[in-house]
Amino acid sequence: GELESMLNTHGEDLDVLCSLARAHEQLGDQLRAAPLWLQASAIAGEKARAAALGRAACRAYLAGGDADSARRVLDGMEAWAQSEEMRRLRVEVERVADNPLSLAEALEELALSSMAPAAERASLLVESAVATERGSDVKLALARAQRAARIAPQAAEPQLFARYLEYRTRRAGGRARSRRHAGGIRLRLGTPRPARPRSHSTRPARLA
Repeated sequence: GELESMLNTHGEDLDVLCSLARAHEQLGDQLRAAPLWLQASAIAGEKARAAALGRAACRAYLAGGDADSARRVLDGMEAWAQSEEMRRLRVEVERVADNPLSLAEALEELALSSMAPAAERASLLVESAVATERGSDVKLALARAQRAARIAPQAAEPQLFARYLEYRTRRAGGRARSRRHAGGIRLRLGTPRPARPRSHSTRPARLA
């Protein structure tokens, strides 16, 4: 099209790149728009604009279902464009990627660095704890839920989820303890161990 011709004629022009990226997005071709946003970010003179264009590239990759490329964009920007918006984008990326432990980390980082109200930060930590439990790390899930409960002591959700995880942790460690406790209780009460059934001899009686 005309914009591609202009790009070929004028080389890397920021306005042409942005216009072409927007045109692809309007046509629903997010994965063609994403590298153009990234290219525009690389030549933008101002840091704030470069970061905004990088985020646009990340969102376009996400909208196109390419979570790996979206993550690579964020990783490339991590050293120079950290912000709450970037951390929220990281959460979106990990949600699409569906890696529960990576999602839990991203949620915890956002919750602990955000300037949002306590209830919102606690809710992020509860979601982090849920993802951690889904990733089979119940102890770390409990620690995150307990932190959420401390941040928002009046909110019901963090308190209830922390208690649920406490119960799960106790139950997981309780099976071996219950066997030991049962033996100790029998000794204190003087109750003998259940006798094993004796096996009956099947040898024939000796003849006189």
